[in-house]
Amino acid sequence: MPFTIGGEWIPSPEEAPQKKGPRRQTSVRLERRKHTQVTVIRHLPGDADELRRLASLLKRYCSCGGTVKNGVVEIQGDKVSEAKALLAKEGIKTA
Repeated sequence: MPFTIGGEWIPSPEEAPQKKGPRRQTSVRLERRKHTQVTVIRHLPGDADELRRLASLLKRYCSCGGTVKNGVVEIQGDKVSEAKALLAKEGIKTA
């Protein structure tokens, strides 16, 4: 419900315009976790459902396991080149 403070109208959260910050470019990096390597893909566009769809597609394309954690897709193994190739086919630019 909107209300006023000092005579100024304050919109409710539903009515307030959503701020869109600068979009960060998608990054594909290789990280070491203990004795294994993990390909980490950050700043992918889309919501949680889109991230799960992309993760599933990447896992099938790379023939490996993986997960989505906190908005980051993790693929098991050194799959940087394969991940970049698939993301390019999907129209997502990577760094």
